[in-house]
Amino acid sequence: MQARVKWVEGLIFLGESASGHQILMDGNSGDKAPSPMEMVLMAAGGCSAIDVVSILQKGVRMWSIVK
Repeated sequence: MQARVKWVEGLIFLGESASGHQILMDGNSGDKAPSPMEMVLMAAGGCSAIDVVSILQKGVRMWSIVK
């Protein structure tokens, strides 16, 4: 997994993933975009949510097999 961060101006940065997705980050109180720390928090929440949904979906499949 790779990512690149490019300085835009002031404390504004543009992050780009290897898949080409881009996101703006604002280190100046998040006036124009989420701050990098907000991005970390959202990423942790997203990873947790994906795990929960994946586990629940597997449980539903197992339950239908047991029926």
